[in-house]
Amino acid sequence: TNTIGHKILTLKTFLNDATDRGINTNLAFKKFRIVKETVKNEYLNESELKKILEYDFSNNKRLETVRDIFVFASYTGMRFDDIKQINYEIQKEYILNTQFKTGNNVKIPILKITREILDKYNNKLPKVISNQKFNDYLKEICRIVGITETVKKTQTKGGVKETKKLEKWQRIGTHTARRSFATNSYLMKIPSITIMQITGHKTETAFLKYIQVTTDQHADLLKSIWENKNN
Repeated sequence: TNTIGHKILTLKTFLNDATDRGINTNLAFKKFRIVKETVKNEYLNESELKKILEYDFSNNKRLETVRDIFVFASYTGMRFDDIKQINYEIQKEYILNTQFKTGNNVKIPILKITREILDKYNNKLPKVISNQKFNDYLKEICRIVGITETVKKTQTKGGVKETKKLEKWQRIGTHTARRSFATNSYLMKIPSITIMQITGHKTETAFLKYIQVTTDQHADLLKSIWENKNN
């Protein structure tokens, strides 16, 4: 459904431009409805990231390098395009990043975990391999460390809503890192506006798509805040 919706949006963009130029006179396209549905994406919580970080991959350089880059992204919120394009400057305590996708300039604090990874590679991350290979190796890493709980994937194909049961490692990809950073920061009660300054999101609507918090987690978060306030 979301793929179809994106195609319709693109088509309307072209037809609006053609209409403005006087090339198109058929305005039926303005009635085209952009369809979309919310798809639940996975993130990795702190304990899962710790399992990945602490697993000994020293005998497999291929997986060790992918693991380190993924963990680095999970604690900086950086897109893989930015790491790949080397659009960042590493200072003593901060990373200055010009985002490849948006051109936004963001300032990211270097945490203990990210500092250890940078030190391991002499203050410069290894070259990032292709997205397809990275995703394949990342899934392999998550499977090896035991991120195998059953999760559900629901989406509409051909007008029919399908629900599949998969092991969690099968749903992990490069973008999981950025989603994990946003969600874990949110659960730590860091204000959304502060997290957005790091991720570079301009609107809260776009940012909230990254937050993969369940109903139970929202309830527990609100409960803990009120309990701390009363104490």
